[in-house]
Amino acid sequence: MFSELEELFLPVSESKSLSFIVKDTNVYLKADYFRLRQALANILDNAIKYTSSGKIVLSAYKDGNKVIIKIEDTGIGIPEKDIPKIFKKFYRIDKSRNSSGKGIGLSLARAYIEAHGGKISVKSKPGHGSTFYVIIPSSDDT
Repeated sequence: MFSELEELFLPVSESKSLSFIVKDTNVYLKADYFRLRQALANILDNAIKYTSSGKIVLSAYKDGNKVIIKIEDTGIGIPEKDIPKIFKKFYRIDKSRNSSGKGIGLSLARAYIEAHGGKISVKSKPGHGSTFYVIIPSSDDT
């Protein structure tokens, strides 16, 4: 899945002169492949949309009985007051931002991740970027 996401997002990031780095993704996860890939794609799409320079890093690692997937960017960041709202359907931080979208990508990502028994969270600092954490329970046989 991670190599597919890299193949999909590398050309888009290069067109914006962004570094797109995929690392530490040698993890096994039993999941609905298409739903989880779509959730990660929604997060990556936002990362590219709101990063004008710098990099985006996708990584994954196993921690005990869970897999942690991180998507880090050096984008514009998210104001602290908006963080609790970004996963709500149709919520957009700033309606005047010059980007397409209806405000459903992160709400769908959360729904797909929670359907896997997982969680999604974000840490962000305006002007310095955001890091999204996706935590999914892993199979006992990995």
